[in-house]
Amino acid sequence: MTFMHFRKGAIAVTGILLALFLYRGVFNPMSDARASLARSLKEVPEQAPLGDHSGQDYAQLMQRIDRAPHLWQELIAPPPAPAPAPPPKPNAPDMDAMLADINVGKAQIGTTKIKVFTPESPRGDWVSLGTVINGCTLESFTSEEAIFRYYWKAGDETLRLAIPRQ
Repeated sequence: MTFMHFRKGAIAVTGILLALFLYRGVFNPMSDARASLARSLKEVPEQAPLGDHSGQDYAQLMQRIDRAPHLWQELIAPPPAPAPAPPPKPNAPDMDAMLADINVGKAQIGTTKIKVFTPESPRGDWVSLGTVINGCTLESFTSEEAIFRYYWKAGDETLRLAIPRQ
């Protein structure tokens, strides 16, 4: 394409745009809309000033409003009520307090018995696995510690406490 062809095309497009602007200037599409709006405004009666309420029957107006219950319905449904909070979980028993006076010695017989010292037995008693002391069961032991367990019914949970051997 040569420069001459480009120039002719540009002149043609410019001419079309100019003709379109002139047409819109003479035949404005908004003039019909303006005329229609002016006719509609002429049909509206003039209102009394804002302070003058003569000619209005408020009782009749209120009856009309009351007969339209859909006016008072919510546009958006109210949020659902919050779910009730679950009852507070009872506190777990303090196994440290339950076994505070218990000492576990280093002495043991095989893998099933160890020596446990209590206030009732200061010289110690030989106890085996499964023995209940102050409501706690001896579950297992190693050379370093003895592990007691307690089944907490209210919390449906098994609690464990390790007591070092001395």
